[in-house]
Amino acid sequence: MRKVIVAAGAILLSISAFGQEQESLRDRDRTFDASRTIATELQRAQIHNGPLYLLSELQLSDIGYSDEFFMPVGDRSGVTFGASAPQRIFFVPTKKTVYSLQYTPEYNFLHRAGTSSQYNYNARADAQFITSYLYADVYGLKADEIRASPAELNRFISERQTTVGITGEFRYSSRSSATFSADTQSINHPLSQFQPSDRNVLLLDRSEHNYRLALRHKTFPLTSLYTVGEVSNYSFPFATYKASRRTFAGLGATRDSGRMYLRVEAGPGRLRFTDPSQHDFRGVLGNASVSYRATGRTNLAMSAARDVAFSIFADNNFYVIDHANVTGTYAATRRLSFTA
Repeated sequence: MRKVIVAAGAILLSISAFGQEQESLRDRDRTFDASRTIATELQRAQIHNGPLYLLSELQLSDIGYSDEFFMPVGDRSGVTFGASAPQRIFFVPTKKTVYSLQYTPEYNFLHRAGTSSQYNYNARADAQFITSYLYADVYGLKADEIRASPAELNRFISERQTTVGITGEFRYSSRSSATFSADTQSINHPLSQFQPSDRNVLLLDRSEHNYRLALRHKTFPLTSLYTVGEVSNYSFPFATYKASRRTFAGLGATRDSGRMYLRVEAGPGRLRFTDPSQHDFRGVLGNASVSYRATGRTNLAMSAARDVAFSIFADNNFYVIDHANVTGTYAATRRLSFTA
């Protein structure tokens, strides 16, 4: 019996030592998630000549589909279809500096009475810098797109967006890091393009200034805990009474086992209007998502979120939106995937 106990103790000690070794090896991995994403995109490039990489794709989808959520909208009839061809070029002068330009032309077919098809685009420029402790992406974006607004409008709308911002991560120890982002946006809805005929979409034109900071600590080998704070300021040229500030503070956790990734974030939020006669929002906001690699070709994902958004109606400045999403993706070949 004594020999059995000693043997069992030796096995437990070896397992514990192996776990600590694996954990320490994982902690010494200072590779940022963004740098892994960049490496994956460079590997997918069809053309490579020295520091230049070209990634060219063709995408066909129903309008309203995105990697966040999709819902049909009520005012469409017949076939509503979109085609886009993302073109992205990378310039990599050093391992720590990556410049990229992306241009995505889109052509949307809206088969409705009195409505013709529409050409749109999305353009973005990035300057990404990677060091041992810091990752930073300074970017600019300009988009002219038709999008599905499934929550309150239940319509398609055309939207122009101009954004300049910075996002990144600072890692100050093997277990602790801080992610940050700041941007300024201008969102407009041109009446010369396709818009809902029964809604005054100009009330949603606005300028935004958004800031987010999250402090993360790798508390367990596979699990990280973090605190997050957000501040956004809004101004409206055609609906000045909607000028407001949104604040959010919450707690979150992520768990990454390799095959499954889980993320949860929740906390109190507030939307406070500058005009004291307007009704403010106070409540709990949050989101959760999980992705699971079922096989080498099949991925499953689920997500749910609760947030506050601006309303199109003059007597209701905001509304609370709850949405959920389930997605399955099958990679038939290297270049062809099916998504449900």
